[in-house]
Amino acid sequence: MGYSLVKTDLRAGFTLQFENEVVLRKPGPLDIFLDLHWYLFDSPYYQNSNSTAWFIQTAQHVTVGSESAQVLDTEPLILYLTGHQALHHGSKDWIWMHDLAYLIYHHQDRIDWSLLLAKAQELELVLPLQSTLPGLKTEWRVPIPDAVLLQLKTLKPSIKEVELASQAMVH
Repeated sequence: MGYSLVKTDLRAGFTLQFENEVVLRKPGPLDIFLDLHWYLFDSPYYQNSNSTAWFIQTAQHVTVGSESAQVLDTEPLILYLTGHQALHHGSKDWIWMHDLAYLIYHHQDRIDWSLLLAKAQELELVLPLQSTLPGLKTEWRVPIPDAVLLQLKTLKPSIKEVELASQAMVH
């Protein structure tokens, strides 16, 4: 289809074994870049856990033109976007914040906040929500219920999650 790898392996098989994505580029009047992921998160801990099962099991089927695919449902997508931003990018990148604001704003009436918070606790992704959702409400004026933010504030991340977050800040 005209795509090629942006970076090549240091050694054959290195990327597949130690990374979670490759970046592909299709040259043209406007180059197209495509990130192809085989794990949701760029963290060996999350890659080796069974945390991705829920994301996959709840995926929704969509059809665009004659092609079909699966996309993450709303709660898994919120958790993925906050987790990916925290674990992969390490900061509040505008594009991720915009995606989250748009998603929550347009799906506010159907978000199961209790499910989202429970899954964040279960999958050890509490810190990404805690570092993102309050700012979305205050800085982006995203309609997140106050009760949700109060409950989120009381969630305690696991010792392992805190350890992983502190390692990410060092790197």
